[in-house]
Amino acid sequence: MKKLILLSALILGSLPALASHPEVHCETPRESTKVVLKVKSVSFSSSLEESGRDVASIQGVRTKYSKGGFTKVLFKEGNKYMFHVNNYNSFSELDDYLVIRSKTGHEMTYPLNCSK
Repeated sequence: MKKLILLSALILGSLPALASHPEVHCETPRESTKVVLKVKSVSFSSSLEESGRDVASIQGVRTKYSKGGFTKVLFKEGNKYMFHVNNYNSFSELDDYLVIRSKTGHEMTYPLNCSK
């Protein structure tokens, strides 16, 4: 019984550490879209915008944590956006990507250049 309680405490104690990563700033190629991945939201901005203001800040983002990284899924303007960061401590354009899927099933994948 003590082992079960200890194991439960260890698992529950580590969950807040996973969910508390700081902001991650990412850009698509040619810096056409800039994204800030936060714990509970994602903010979009575009370098094409003259004002530089956020185009959208989406709440209710689903986040799945994996060993060293995370995947965030959200819906914007009828499209499904999936941001995948493979390793939070070592960003890579080969392993970090954005997948945008339309309602009709058309899918486009972009590499992400991320930083903390």
